[in-house]
Amino acid sequence: MCGRFETAEQHQQRVLTFGRNVGAKEKEDDSKPFKEKMSRLVTEPHPQFAKSAKLQQAIKAKLTHHIYVLTEISAA
Repeated sequence: MCGRFETAEQHQQRVLTFGRNVGAKEKEDDSKPFKEKMSRLVTEPHPQFAKSAKLQQAIKAKLTHHIYVLTEISAA
């Protein structure tokens, strides 16, 4: 036979762990409770969503205007 075969014991020693094999740095524990983190993650984006909606409306209005102007120009 050609090739190298390893035993089950040798295979079990080859365990991939994120930090060791990929090179990720160990994260510091921020020691904040999960409920506090989740509350912040849920409420923080709301102002950004509102701003996004306003910007989308402005973009749609400008595009509608430009399409109307281009249609008028091409019809003339």
